[in-house]
Amino acid sequence: MLDAIKVTKDMQKILRRLIPEDIEFDLRFAEDPVFVNLNRTAFEQILINFTTNARDAMPDGGKIALAVNACSPEEAAQYLPDHIEARPYMMLSFQDTGMGIDAKTQERIFEPFFTTKDTGKGTGQGLSTVYGIVRQANGHIELTSDIGKGTLFRIFLPKVASKSQGEDDDEPLTPTENLSSSERETMCDCISGLLVYHNYEVFSTNLAEDALEFFDESNSKIELLITDLILPKMRGSELAERLLKKNPDMKVIYMTGYSEEVFSQFNLPEDATVLKKPFSLKGALSAVQSLLKKESNS
Repeated sequence: MLDAIKVTKDMQKILRRLIPEDIEFDLRFAEDPVFVNLNRTAFEQILINFTTNARDAMPDGGKIALAVNACSPEEAAQYLPDHIEARPYMMLSFQDTGMGIDAKTQERIFEPFFTTKDTGKGTGQGLSTVYGIVRQANGHIELTSDIGKGTLFRIFLPKVASKSQGEDDDEPLTPTENLSSSERETMCDCISGLLVYHNYEVFSTNLAEDALEFFDESNSKIELLITDLILPKMRGSELAERLLKKNPDMKVIYMTGYSEEVFSQFNLPEDATVLKKPFSLKGALSAVQSLLKKESNS
């Protein structure tokens, strides 16, 4: 359980880092906390996914309006279809002034692997991931869009009365299954934005071959690699091995949604730093700062 207002406020500087200066970013929040039964990492993924999608819809600039509010049953009934229960919700809205989405695309927008982006620009799983998160939380997504005028997404998540004493927003729920490649794209954007905000120079990609090419062409020293254990066409452990041969001083952080029993089969170094999904952004930042500090002190 978490306060959606607090998490969004915590994320606003990172979200702003993900969009260029020619896009205005207007964030509005309810004054009082709004609690939902969702782990922080999942909510951060929703924020990142919709922000980057809105950004990509406005290559020539524009405006993103993000709002988080409590929504009464009567207000919810104005937007929700008849088969969705009208109850107190948190309503998270993303509105952009971009190119809009045609009717045919709207019908498939939440399908896995469906994308209108060029090859290599996206996995086509970002919105399907958000859709899955929202549905698992007994929520709903509404979409309205006009070509040339922009797009509005409204996300409804059941509102809960209050936060139980002793619960921690930064403590994710235990995953019931491994995160798929759809989460990779989102997590890549999320962690990159976080590290750039904290003044790290970052190169990010979802493809191991791009990482290898950048490593060979880069004139700067790569101090740290953050990688999933499983990547398209290559294991993250193999990518790390190949890069470490060229730069033995480089530090590595492995990310995984696998259980201890499974990821132990990857034969990682005994002192490997592993982030188990889902993890909070604070946890990722702490791991980076700890490793780079150790290196600078060694």
